[in-house]
Amino acid sequence: MPMGKFTIYNLQFTIKIILLLFSLYIVHCTFYITPVHADWALDLNAPTTTISPSCSNCTSGSTSTITITCTDTGGSSCNRSEYSETGSTGSWTTYSGALSRTSNTTIYARGIDNAGNIGPVASQAITFAPTPTFDYSMSNSGNITITPGQIGSNTINMNLLSGTTQSVTLSPTTGPFGSTIAYSVNPCNPTCNPQSNLTVSNTAGVPGGTYPITITGTASGGLQRTTLFNLIVNVPDCNDTPSCSGSCSALVNTCPPNNGTATSCVYTTHSGGSCTQVSAPNQPCSINNCSAGYSCVSGICIAPAWIQTQDGDVHSNTRINVPGGP
Repeated sequence: MPMGKFTIYNLQFTIKIILLLFSLYIVHCTFYITPVHADWALDLNAPTTTISPSCSNCTSGSTSTITITCTDTGGSSCNRSEYSETGSTGSWTTYSGALSRTSNTTIYARGIDNAGNIGPVASQAITFAPTPTFDYSMSNSGNITITPGQIGSNTINMNLLSGTTQSVTLSPTTGPFGSTIAYSVNPCNPTCNPQSNLTVSNTAGVPGGTYPITITGTASGGLQRTTLFNLIVNVPDCNDTPSCSGSCSALVNTCPPNNGTATSCVYTTHSGGSCTQVSAPNQPCSINNCSAGYSCVSGICIAPAWIQTQDGDVHSNTRINVPGGP
């Protein structure tokens, strides 16, 4: 006949039933009875659930690793944890390991024990700071000062202010009066190293003066920034007037201006950023080569108004034997 024993611990009923199961063993016509004992625990307490993120207010670009822990309270042990990201009444997914999230979400989780008890739903919001907008600044190492024909250089610096870096293309490539602007790295970006070195060349035809040059950076996303410097061209103080060391030769009975020709003449001009001597033969020159007694008037040799002859008579340029003379 079966016997039963009942013990109450708080909300847990422990029913211990001793069943006497009769087993019939026929050994030499002898009957043996073997009792069997079985214990059951009735678990009425639901488990609790804890959600543990590595960060709940996360920085932009980071990852939050989320673990879910089921804690048994009734003695039957946790069977599994379930989670959802669509709300406490949404569909549930069995938790099998840590979750990784990189965007805003809310994790809902619950535990289920071996007695079938479903624990209360826990929740945890995971938020990430907004991704900053890409921005950058530009600067340069200062003005360039050259003489015509020289090459000048400058360093274009870019600094990442916020966001994820982008490729930046530099312009222009043509400077004043046909000079050439070149970049050692183009495109570059605010984090590239080294930064772009700018050179200005083909400057022989650039007149002296100060020329503002604006360098524009255009990012792959379209954002533009600029930096400004001056190209200062100083023309050397060269002697561009010919200088002659030879004599001035002129036709007889000619007089200035520029009635003769000089030899062994040179002058200087700037070339390649410095003064260069250049030969200038047969330069015009001035010399009074009028006959004796003649006067130079406006570049013409003029004979004297009166001439004394050998016989003592005085003659004019236009009439002969003018009495008394002057």
